[in-house]
Amino acid sequence: MTKLKTNNKLTRVRKKLNSKGLKFDGVNDFITAPITGLPIGTDEFSVSIKIKVTRISTEAFFGYGGMAFLTGFNIGMVDGRFVFEFGGAAGVYTNNIYGIGEYTITVTKPNSIVGDIKIFINGNLVSTFINGTVSTSVLNLATDRGFVIGQYLQTGGFYLLGIIKNIKIWNNLLSDSDVLNDYLFNNITLNLVRSYKFDDNKGLILTDNISNYNGTLINYALSDVTIGNTNSWLYENETPYTDLEYSTAKYLNII
Repeated sequence: MTKLKTNNKLTRVRKKLNSKGLKFDGVNDFITAPITGLPIGTDEFSVSIKIKVTRISTEAFFGYGGMAFLTGFNIGMVDGRFVFEFGGAAGVYTNNIYGIGEYTITVTKPNSIVGDIKIFINGNLVSTFINGTVSTSVLNLATDRGFVIGQYLQTGGFYLLGIIKNIKIWNNLLSDSDVLNDYLFNNITLNLVRSYKFDDNKGLILTDNISNYNGTLINYALSDVTIGNTNSWLYENETPYTDLEYSTAKYLNII
């Protein structure tokens, strides 16, 4: 990361784009992973996903727990609006409809008593669920569905057509400045309990870079995940750097 310009109102930085990722076909591709050691519905936690949206639809990005048991959550899209759905009924939606493109979506969720659930897009706060009471149920490891990427947690279906480039989970509530810093610099590692970089290049295993709770690719053809075949594991030809401008210069740790 390179600092370009700073003044009282504007901070301009240059962010390197991640060109690696995994393609989901929107038909039946998905990933499962263990839920061991993850924060549950009663805990405070933060989650982030970097995703390239390739259609405006209703589809699931990832979630874990069990929506039917009011312990889990999903992050996804409903007709172009990003949503954090929790407990099988309640949800926080973005006010705006987002088009085809690449986004980093971060959600911060308080504990099970009372607090504000927030959605951030590319480091900026866009939606808040004020004083939302979160389920006090306990995660049932025997009956809940676990950790699912690219498919709807509660019922299956709603398969993702797009590319995921990063998923991270923290077992604490990130501050607004933490969210922006992690988006810009990928530097918030304290309390990080899962990190999937989607840079495995080949095979049917998605590597967890923190706790070794690796994911398993489901319904991917072996021929699509070999080295040199770009059907699933992708190295996209993107512009190496993009310029970003932020008026919230006080949040940036380069100042």
